[in-house]
Amino acid sequence: MKLTKKEWLDFNNDESDSDAWINCYIDDVAMSVDGTEIEEESEEFQNLPLSAEITVSGYIINCYTGETVRSLDAQLKRWRKAQKYITFVVDIDRDKAEALKAAIVAAGGKIIP
Repeated sequence: MKLTKKEWLDFNNDESDSDAWINCYIDDVAMSVDGTEIEEESEEFQNLPLSAEITVSGYIINCYTGETVRSLDAQLKRWRKAQKYITFVVDIDRDKAEALKAAIVAAGGKIIP
């Protein structure tokens, strides 16, 4: 699933959906940036801007049985639906960027560097 680095960090630090995580953990996580595998602990990942788009996959595993509970994609979709705010990446012509930024701020949004 594609998401921003900020979303990934928010997902990993969110304890509000604890019912979904009782006796579970994430396993077999694969992460890439522009098709190149990357480790979350790497300096390369740490230096990515919060707005960087990453792709992750993996599974949610039951601690007791070792069985797959759901895919990481399914868990991320579930988590996204529960969020009050959304984060997305936009491609736009450079000459229109300031107008878009102004519209986002006027609507109460925040630009993430």
